[in-house]
Amino acid sequence: MDYLFKLADVALKSVGKKTFTLEDGHSMTISPSGDGKTMKIDIDDGESYKTRGSNSFVSQIVKILKNRGVAWWDETKEGQDNVYNVLSMYEQFEDVPQQERQDMLGNNCFVNSH
Repeated sequence: MDYLFKLADVALKSVGKKTFTLEDGHSMTISPSGDGKTMKIDIDDGESYKTRGSNSFVSQIVKILKNRGVAWWDETKEGQDNVYNVLSMYEQFEDVPQQERQDMLGNNCFVNSH
């Protein structure tokens, strides 16, 4: 499985939401539903998406970034300009148990343990 989709699987199993500032000035919030499969993406201009599974989640993020871009972030808002950088936030895995993240990504990858 491609590393991007492994990160998407980790994102789907996370419990915290992430907020980005898009290039057009609107905020995009990514929130996992808690079932490990469904992700909700809300943009503060009223657009809302619900994805199921890592393929759908990655495809929707790519589409949003292509259409709107991400301009900046600060300590309370995170963002990057491509799907790899957006999903790389989940490499920290603060909200996924250590054994579960090792099982998802394999024992040979570097993970931070908290």
